[in-house]
Amino acid sequence: MSSVIAAARIREFILLVVTAGTLTFSGFYDSFQDFQQILEKGPPRGDLADYLAIYRGPQDIQLGYVPRSHRDYRVVVPYLARLVPLPPRSLSRSERQFDELVEGALRFAILNALFTFGSSLLAYYFCRWFGFSVLLSLFGSVLYLSLTGVNGHEGIPQVDSGFFFVFGVGALAILKRCQLLLLVSCTLGIFIKEPMVLILVLIGLLPATVRERARLGLMAVPGIVLYVTVRFWLVPMQDEYLASQALREDIWASFVHLGTPNGLLWTFMPLLSLSADGLSGRHPARHDRRPRTAARRRWADRGCIGRRHAAYGSSPPATMNRAISPATIRCPAGVQCTSSRK
Repeated sequence: MSSVIAAARIREFILLVVTAGTLTFSGFYDSFQDFQQILEKGPPRGDLADYLAIYRGPQDIQLGYVPRSHRDYRVVVPYLARLVPLPPRSLSRSERQFDELVEGALRFAILNALFTFGSSLLAYYFCRWFGFSVLLSLFGSVLYLSLTGVNGHEGIPQVDSGFFFVFGVGALAILKRCQLLLLVSCTLGIFIKEPMVLILVLIGLLPATVRERARLGLMAVPGIVLYVTVRFWLVPMQDEYLASQALREDIWASFVHLGTPNGLLWTFMPLLSLSADGLSGRHPARHDRRPRTAARRRWADRGCIGRRHAAYGSSPPATMNRAISPATIRCPAGVQCTSSRK
């Protein structure tokens, strides 16, 4: 039985890697080629220019640069891009000279592709954790890769792909109750992008005791304190962004974005995920508080097999437990079983 389960999991993993890897590479290659066409018209502007400047050094706060934008504190992804080995230049079809700017953009693209691939694996795991089938979980991973906010940032000098990945790692740490992983992801994540503090919302919505939520919430405090110390004390901004007109404009633009389908999806996806976790069969005691109607009595009379699923849960480890457990088990307290598995 164990060999059959292992073979099925290997096939499942290969299918996921091939599907997610193909879509990730396709998005990375097309996005980077499009960005090269932009570089042929001149250097990029806005946030792309800021992240490239941090990568190349002119806006590196470690070298004495005085920050002028909140983006100057998002240093983790540009620093990691410096460590990415440069691939062969034959990957580029552009006629532009393969200079330092293009090399930096290519390193960003490779790093963001790895982040996106890792996020797609996390999306698949979350779907399996919430009890979805292999096909629906794979479909969820593909849907994540097809979001415009994901594949649009995959091949350009941006930090969003890294933020999505580290936020997913933080969500995984919450589900696993892994405090060390949550501490590392929150500390690094807030220097990738400030919305990492939204991980506290997930902790607050977690179906757990107040003490357990408090322990997890404390893991996000060191990163927040470190960020506030660096930004407002050690390396303060020349013109503070929080008191500027640009902040009010960005807040208004964010509210406008919430009205779009993509904005609504990114806003309510974590809430829907946690709702699915709370409503899953891994909390049978909560569902048993409902009145025992005739329909529920008929459902219970089907035997131990139905209650066996609720007793073990719907996560991937529970699926394996159900596969290798004995045929007859004790039903949960308060449930009368009239038949058993033969």
